[in-house]
Amino acid sequence: MSNLARTYSELGDLDKAKELGATVLEKQTKLLGQDHPKTLDAMGNLAVTHSELGDFEKAKELEVTVLEKRTKLLGKDHPDTLMAMGNLAGTHSELRDFEKAKELEVTVLEKRTALLGQDHPDTLMAMGNLATTCFKLADFEQAKQLEVTVLEKQRKVLGDQHPDTILTIRNLISTYRGLDELTEVAELEQLVRQIQMS
Repeated sequence: MSNLARTYSELGDLDKAKELGATVLEKQTKLLGQDHPKTLDAMGNLAVTHSELGDFEKAKELEVTVLEKRTKLLGKDHPDTLMAMGNLAGTHSELRDFEKAKELEVTVLEKRTALLGQDHPDTLMAMGNLATTCFKLADFEQAKQLEVTVLEKQRKVLGDQHPDTILTIRNLISTYRGLDELTEVAELEQLVRQIQMS
C-alpha cells in the first residue's frame, strides 16, 4: 500500500497519495507501534506528500516527530536520522525559516563529513543544500565557497555530465551573478554549453 501511495504521488494524484499514506501510517502504528522503523518510514513518506501538496506546516509537524524518534532510537549520527534532519531543513527552507534550515544543514554536513568523508555524494548533497540556503540568506560569499568546493568534487567523483554536477554549475552561476562576478558567469555558461554539446 505504501508503494501504491508513492505511485499515486508520481502520477500527480497527490490527494489519493495522501489518503493512502495516512492509512498506511495508521495501520503501521497499530500493528508495529509508534517507534517501529516502518512506522517512521510511513510518517516520513506522508510528510513528503504533504510537502508536495504545499502543506509545509503539516510536513514539518511529521518531520519533527520522525527526527525526534529516529534520534532517540538510532542515535544522532545514524544515516536515517541525518536524512530526517535534512528533510526537516528542507521544509524549514520552504517555510522561509532559512536560519533554522541553515542550523540543521550545518549539523547534517558536519556529521556526514565525519561519517562518510568529504567526497561522498551524500556529503556533497548536504554541502550543496547548505550553499542554497546561504544563497537564500544573501550570504553569497559563503554560498560561493561551498558551491566551488562541491563543483570541484562532483566533477571528480560524478563527472561533468552528471545532473547533480550541472545543477551545481547552474547554482554557482546564480551565486556569481549575486556577487556581480560576470567573468565567472560567462566562463561557467561556456562550460555548460560545452557539456551539453558533448
